[in-house]
Amino acid sequence: MRATTLHLIPLLLLLGCGASPATPSGAADAAILTPPGNETVAIGDRVQVGSTGYTLEISALKGDSRCAVDVVCVWEGEFAVTGVLHAAEGMGMPDTPVTLSTHDSTIAAGLTFRITTVTPAPHAGVTIPVADYRMTLEVAPAS
Repeated sequence: MRATTLHLIPLLLLLGCGASPATPSGAADAAILTPPGNETVAIGDRVQVGSTGYTLEISALKGDSRCAVDVVCVWEGEFAVTGVLHAAEGMGMPDTPVTLSTHDSTIAAGLTFRITTVTPAPHAGVTIPVADYRMTLEVAPAS
């Protein structure tokens, strides 16, 4: 899989210096993604995006075409999820649907989002349960 970290480093630098673990979307408080760190999340998790007033909810798996580790591929494939960027009450901003992937950065609300790593690695003939996926997100100011 090709490195995708560089596209999100600027947002990480904008938001601060640490990360806390993500909590499920049903939890009262979301984790805080505070760059320059990464946040490892699962589908269904919510993560507060630093002090921006936004919370990112990872809603569903869109697709996983990553190359299995036990085969030879001509393309590394892509992993993508759908989500919603929620603005805090009082911001006067609507919720923004987003698609996040390992292949391209996503720009929403002046922020750039990217999935940098995904686990577990795919294996030929093995279906990964959606609940098992973990992804590392990076966020940076959009340039």
